[in-house]
Amino acid sequence: MLVKKTLLILSLALSCYSLRAQFGPKIEFGLKAGLNAATLTDMGGDVYGYSSIGSVNGGALLNIKFSDRNSGFSLQPEAVFSGQGGVYSSNNYDGFTYHNYTTHLTYLNIPVLLQYQFRNGFRLETGPQFGVLLNARETGYGEDGGVNVKRFYKTSDFSWAFGGGFISHTGFGVDARFNLGLSDINNDTSVGNDANINNDVFQIGIFYQFGHYYSRY
Repeated sequence: MLVKKTLLILSLALSCYSLRAQFGPKIEFGLKAGLNAATLTDMGGDVYGYSSIGSVNGGALLNIKFSDRNSGFSLQPEAVFSGQGGVYSSNNYDGFTYHNYTTHLTYLNIPVLLQYQFRNGFRLETGPQFGVLLNARETGYGEDGGVNVKRFYKTSDFSWAFGGGFISHTGFGVDARFNLGLSDINNDTSVGNDANINNDVFQIGIFYQFGHYYSRY
């Protein structure tokens, strides 16, 4: 399934790149990779207290410019594989931590970002992000590889992205982004479990836009 989705993304990317060849420099295909600092928050109350975990992200992007100049608005849809989750610390009655349980969630995220780029290459961006849960495992129980907990989480996620970045005239760039979780991903229907769990992710990374169009004006 993961291989099929990856091939689909690559096919779409190649199709978009062929459109760029027909319509000029307003459409640019790119690749990106970076690091995540992710956590799970309980918006329904202090039922769970998670701390953050580190992970990685990587994928493809399409930058659609609305102007031939360096400055101006653009639309940037992306397809990004993202490692997310959090660490839950279980305490005994004396308040001492005796075990940590780490939830590892893997998503295919589709952000659609509205960007504004300044003439010096700096960008601001914001927009919705849709996520599809690919895998969910929890470690801390002693089993090799952890326990499959995908059934306890909803298959879809929705968040809102806020960020900024910089692109050089060569097409290389850096960016930073915060994805604020807006939908409840908790699918545990056991009695007494009413937690409203959201994904919050801070990302930093690098990217490259092939054939980046740069104007001196």
